[in-house]
Amino acid sequence: MEHFFEENKEIKLFEENWIYTFSLLLGNWLDGVKINQLTGFIEFWIKWQKLHPILYILKLFSLIKAVQLTDIVCQDFISFKKRFNFTYILTSLTYNTKITLNFHIDDTTFIYSSQKFYASSNWLERECWDMFGVYFYGQRKLWRLLSDYGFLGFPLRKDFPMSGYLECFYDGFKKRIVRRPVELSQEYRLFTLNAVWVCLELAHLILVDDYDSVLH
Repeated sequence: MEHFFEENKEIKLFEENWIYTFSLLLGNWLDGVKINQLTGFIEFWIKWQKLHPILYILKLFSLIKAVQLTDIVCQDFISFKKRFNFTYILTSLTYNTKITLNFHIDDTTFIYSSQKFYASSNWLERECWDMFGVYFYGQRKLWRLLSDYGFLGFPLRKDFPMSGYLECFYDGFKKRIVRRPVELSQEYRLFTLNAVWVCLELAHLILVDDYDSVLH
């Protein structure tokens, strides 16, 4: 058995520290757990409905004490039914440990605000709302944070158009900032572009023909 644990250090670490106890405590609230060998983060995949009780346990559990919410990361996988992947990054200052909580939701699901556990979630949740349009229930300050107040849509969603919906510029005649729907001055056209070396050969032939015509 000792030889088995020596060859499987991750399993040995999993058995000896708090992760094993914590996993048994949460039971079916967890979908999976992994120790990231590159970053050293302890990654938990959870059910999004159980985010609040898990945060509560992580903060108060004596073997963890994850007292700091470092970041909330959102990713948009538009081809998936549950398109938004959320990662809550927690830090235990007592044990110098990084913990991540991962879950997926669709674009109609809301998340309960974590303000009563972590004050830093106020800014982070507002960023996710502003960029992705994910609603946080209980968050009282869901207004624009990084984009302008008159901004339409959520710019980090994969279905957001590259040109946006409104353009903002200074009008010299009105002497003020003006917003209006985006107008593309040039219509979309199809271009047939050859490789660089083909273009260079064509240019060379044209120059040679012109040179010959001048001589003759």
